Amino acid sequence: MSQFLLLCAAAWSPTATWAPPASRSRPLVASVEDAEQALGSAAASSVQTTVPVPFLPLTEQEIVDKLNAVPVFSVVNRERQMVPQPAGEAGELACTFYLDLEEAANALQRLEEANPQVALQLAPTPLGTAFALCEWQRGEAGDGGADGAAATPVGLRLQASQSEVASVAEVLASTPAPPLLKRRDGQQGALPLFGSDALRFRASAAEGAADADGADGGGTLLPLFLRRSDLRAAWLASGGGDADMPEVQVTDLRTLAWQMQVDGAQDWRPLLFVAPQPSIDYVQRAQEQADDDGDAPPLTRNDVMGLLFPQADAGTPNAL
Repeated sequence: MSQFLLLCAAAWSPTATWAPPASRSRPLVASVEDAEQALGSAAASSVQTTVPVPFLPLTEQEIVDKLNAVPVFSVVNRERQMVPQPAGEAGELACTFYLDLEEAANALQRLEEANPQVALQLAPTPLGTAFALCEWQRGEAGDGGADGAAATPVGLRLQASQSEVASVAEVLASTPAPPLLKRRDGQQGALPLFGSDALRFRASAAEGAADADGADGGGTLLPLFLRRSDLRAAWLASGGGDADMPEVQVTDLRTLAWQMQVDGAQDWRPLLFVAPQPSIDYVQRAQEQADDDGDAPPLTRNDVMGLLFPQADAGTPNAL
């Protein structure tokens, strides 16, 4: 309504142009000194107001880049096509990205037992890519059969560790979130993340340079974990003890991704998504097995992160 009124006012404005008066009794500003004095008085008497400058929310690509530091796993065939399987309470077919390596290995074992003649394996995918496919694009696997007939739609889904989901189900159910995201969590399963304001990592030199204009003011990162045990291990490694273990804060990945896109009250750039160590170890072993050069040196954790996820900083920050 305000925009409409402004347009009407602009259309109604008279067309005559302003002209200066023919003569003045004295100049508006007698001299440069008078002007400086007037400006100084105005500055001294002005009311001091502080307006907080909002941070820029993250773009979808920036969120994907952050999430890509974590590998997820799916069951694929010899052609590296994802294998659908029943998922959810309704048992609908879905191609699943597992955030938990052990659950992915269990799914592989079940499919191998049911299909002994089919070569199957686990394939890692960056979490950011998987999240974008499952949550933003909602693509369907399969384009139809060879005869051109439409195939039964097979959805894509992310699955967090079921034990972690069960441990925080009540907490997440009471956490404020948009209704559509609540419904999505109910249908697909929550994607819990664990962190604590008391646990920070020191940013690497590259990250510190990238965040010179923001990032917490002290070059620190806020780590978020997929498992509570990883949060505890990081706390102990930083010099903390079980007796002074801080309160664990829980959020949901879908809700957090939405907040990072729309909320400018907080700087989201210091967030660091930490992959479970078993996932990194598995990816490292897979890279070593795929290397045809037997004389090549073993890959380190940093090498693996750089090869798989070049947009993520592979360095392991020092806990503060």
